[in-house]
Amino acid sequence: MTEIRHRVEKIVTDVLIAQDGPTAIVSVPIGHGYSTLVDRPTDYLAAMGAVRSVIDAAERLARDYATRARGAGQSWDEVAAELQAVTDEDDDPGVAAYRWVAPNPPQPYDRITISWVCASCSARVTDHGPFSGHPDDDEEGHLASCTRHQNEVADYHRRTGWERE
Repeated sequence: MTEIRHRVEKIVTDVLIAQDGPTAIVSVPIGHGYSTLVDRPTDYLAAMGAVRSVIDAAERLARDYATRARGAGQSWDEVAAELQAVTDEDDDPGVAAYRWVAPNPPQPYDRITISWVCASCSARVTDHGPFSGHPDDDEEGHLASCTRHQNEVADYHRRTGWERE
């Protein structure tokens, strides 16, 4: 974790310098009586803003990676496990992950969706989330020949014993 913190501090330093120039960082002794210098932000409030920018960018990147993971075949439950998705007592982890990844719709009552390219059939798929359970209702756009989608439907039928007419 220490290594990641140092890398993030470097990114924040880079953001500060990009925003405010080289005077955004000052070299100071590591402590009283020491000659070793360390770089510190000149303005800690500006540094907090830079950290917030890095967090926002990292969250956008995580959402993008989650969408790409769905395209590659990972389930919402697998995405949730990697995100360590926090759920309400009424939600399952896959639903919580979907709600975190999917953007808010333009209108309050519009359906929340995301889209991704299926690695199996190369089609753009509209993902409605893991709410209904049946893959045909959850995902629209797979090609009829998509083996991934066919396998998901067959797995659903095996698990539930329910066949569509």
